[in-house]
Amino acid sequence: MHPILFEIPLPRAAVPLGVSLLLLAAIGAVVAMLGRHGRQRDVTAMGVSVFVVALIAAIGLGGREAILGPLPIYGFGVMLCAGLFAGWFLCLANAARDGLSRDASAQTYVAAAVCGIAGARALYVVTNYGAFASFGEALAVRSGGLVFYGGVLGGFAGAWFYAKRRRLDFLAWTDAAAPSLALGSMLGRMGCYFAGCDYGRLLGPGASRFLVKLGTFPRWPDAVAGPGAGSPAWVDQVLYRGLPFDRATAMPVHPTELYESVTSGVVLLLLILLRPHKQFRGQVFLAFVALYGAMRFALEMVRDDPERGAYGPLIARGAVAAIGFALLAAAFAAGPARSLTRQRSRAAAYALALASPLVAYVTMAKERDPMALSTSQWIAIGSSIAAAFVWRRLARIAALG
Repeated sequence: MHPILFEIPLPRAAVPLGVSLLLLAAIGAVVAMLGRHGRQRDVTAMGVSVFVVALIAAIGLGGREAILGPLPIYGFGVMLCAGLFAGWFLCLANAARDGLSRDASAQTYVAAAVCGIAGARALYVVTNYGAFASFGEALAVRSGGLVFYGGVLGGFAGAWFYAKRRRLDFLAWTDAAAPSLALGSMLGRMGCYFAGCDYGRLLGPGASRFLVKLGTFPRWPDAVAGPGAGSPAWVDQVLYRGLPFDRATAMPVHPTELYESVTSGVVLLLLILLRPHKQFRGQVFLAFVALYGAMRFALEMVRDDPERGAYGPLIARGAVAAIGFALLAAAFAAGPARSLTRQRSRAAAYALALASPLVAYVTMAKERDPMALSTSQWIAIGSSIAAAFVWRRLARIAALG
C-alpha cells in the first residue's frame, strides 16, 4: 500500500542526454544484429526500434543534461512490466504448442501490448475527461490512470490489425494470448494495491481483522508525493467523508484490488485447463471474456473509487446486481453452456445461470442505495453478450467441419 517499493541510491550528478542516448542507440544496434544473426525477427525489430528512437532523441536533445538522483521504483510500474513480460513468455509458449509462427506471434504480442497501453489510457481519459486541464496532462501516464478493459479493447484491435498483415491465424493467436490477459490482470491489480487505487467500499463493523488490515490504506509521507498527499482512499475520505486531515490511515475499505488479483488467478487456471479441450479456435479467448466479465461485474458492485465512472439511470444496488447477472446468465446460457457435451453438465450450467440473478439479488437485497453502472460494468455486459453470439457462430462452424 506504498507506491514506492524502493529507491536506487544513485548519486546526484549531471548526465549528458546526447551521449546517454547514443549509448542506448548502440545497444539497440547490437540487439538488432544479434536478432538478425539468430534469425529472430521480433528481436531484430525491437533492436532497430530502440536504435532509431534513441538516435532521433539524441539528435534532438544534444547538449542538454539530466540531473540524476535517487531513483524511485514504483510498485505499479514493476507489476505492470512483470505482467507484460510474463504474459509474453506464456503467450509464446502457448503459440508454439499450437504450431503458430514464433516471430509473427511475438510481434503481434508487441503490437497488442503497445495498443493495449494506449487503449487503457484512452478509456481512462474518456471516463475522467473533466479531470485534465491540458492535452499534456491526459498523456501523463506516469501520474496514473490505466483501465484494464481499455487495454483489452486496444490490444485486441492492435493484434487483429497486425495479425492480418502477418497472415497469422488470429483466432488461434487469441487462444494463445488469453491466459496472458488473466495473468496480466492478476499481477496488475497487485500493482494497483501498492498504489492504493481501485479500492472498494467501506468495510462493515463485522469485518475480520485480517480484512481490515488489508483494506486500511495510509496517508503517505510528504516525501513520497508532497504535503497533504496520501493513498487515493485516504484523500477521498478526507475530501468527501469527513476523515480528519491528521489521521494517519483511511477508514478500512474492501481491498478490491486483491479480490480481482485472486479471482484473475482462478480465471487463469480455468483457461489453462480449458486449452487442451477446446472445440474451436477462439474458444479460450471467448471463455476469458465471459469469465472476466462476470467476475468484473461482481467486483464493481463493491468498488468505490470515483475514477471508474458511472453512467445510466440510478437504480437500487440490489436491482442492479439482479439485472446485470440476468444479462450475464443469458449470455452464458446462449453461448458457453451450449458447448457442454454431457447433458447433466449442461443442465447444471443452465440451473447455475438461472440461479445467479436470484442469488445476487438476495445477497444485496439490503443494499438500497441507488447506483449507476460503471464503465467496466457496461463493457462487461456488452462484451459477454457479443462473446456469446460469436461463440455460437464459431461452434456451429466447427460442428459442420
